[in-house]
Amino acid sequence: FNPAVSIAMCVAKRLPWKELPIYLIGQCLGAFLAAFILWLYFSPTLATLAALPAGEVSAKGADWASAITVWAEPYPNNPGLTIGVLQGALGEGIMLCILLIIIFSMTEDANVGKPGDMIFPLFIGLTITMGICTVGPMTDAGFNPARDIMPRIMAVVAGADPAAVFEPGVWVVYVIAPIVGGIVGALLWMYWLEPLHKKGAAEA
Repeated sequence: FNPAVSIAMCVAKRLPWKELPIYLIGQCLGAFLAAFILWLYFSPTLATLAALPAGEVSAKGADWASAITVWAEPYPNNPGLTIGVLQGALGEGIMLCILLIIIFSMTEDANVGKPGDMIFPLFIGLTITMGICTVGPMTDAGFNPARDIMPRIMAVVAGADPAAVFEPGVWVVYVIAPIVGGIVGALLWMYWLEPLHKKGAAEA
């Protein structure tokens, strides 16, 4: 369900490039549908807030535009700290690099020390949890271009201000950085860790 993972899988020759468009379309459609369902759920509340006078809206929380804007920044939880686009991109990219290495390690037959098929998803889940705990305060732990961009598109379709939703840093932090990080993880696996695993398996 993650375009960054799918692209990395193609780089590592785990997924044919010709199948990538199907994966990307499915992932993006799924993310858009999820965002649409959430909009159906929360739109009455957002509409109520947007209809209030400015003072009351401020007192009750946020109007439609500012409710979206608070999640459109690379550093939504710490706007006063010096966490900018570069720091956010590094966090997202490094986390995807680590995640892909873990995924490859857990699914590599030559890895004689890997956990069983019933438990390896736990290690992937723990890796994501670690990322949420460490990178989350900076970027809200996107880790998935489709999960970030498609809800933004849904927000614009629903009437949010595109300038507020798609500020320039969004593409760097939440789309480019995860994809590049995943590719780096795939290359590190292919040319460093995978040969080590195969050498170890041959010597075992």
